[in-house]
Amino acid sequence: MVVLDGKGSSEASLVQLRAVIDQNIGFVMQGNSSAVAAALIDAINKQNTRDPEHRLVFLNYSADDPALTNADCSFWHFCFDAHAGERMNALADVIQHDQSVKKVYLFNQDYSFGHDVSHEAQRALKERRPDIAIVADEFISAGRVKDFAPYSQDPRKRRRRGDHRQLGQWT
Repeated sequence: MVVLDGKGSSEASLVQLRAVIDQNIGFVMQGNSSAVAAALIDAINKQNTRDPEHRLVFLNYSADDPALTNADCSFWHFCFDAHAGERMNALADVIQHDQSVKKVYLFNQDYSFGHDVSHEAQRALKERRPDIAIVADEFISAGRVKDFAPYSQDPRKRRRRGDHRQLGQWT
């Protein structure tokens, strides 16, 4: 195993990918940034087309933009993690049979994954339970909010609080 640090940056990760190619390493693992994953997939697709004798496979353990396995799907990309659409489909399958849920409060981080969760939750709930009301669709600055008490204790928010609160991942 060779550890290379892309520093969470697409540009730095592409520089490291060049080092992987130069060392004739056939597998690349990365996660936590869908932007980096998209850049790596594009570069790996080009590399594998240019030099089929030295192909690379991208093993993605947590970059979960739905486009990576849908619209921008690549034969050379293997994703271990479910994307927001798959997660929301699973959750909506459960909620579909729980008639006690009448209102849902969407509460997500304000970055691509949070927006994907919001979009996919609304889509999945509309398909399975069109009777459910989305009472709020709120985005919170990622990594900036440390105290969530105001979001649960604010009387205006409590009035519209749902029977179910849907949250994307929190770091």
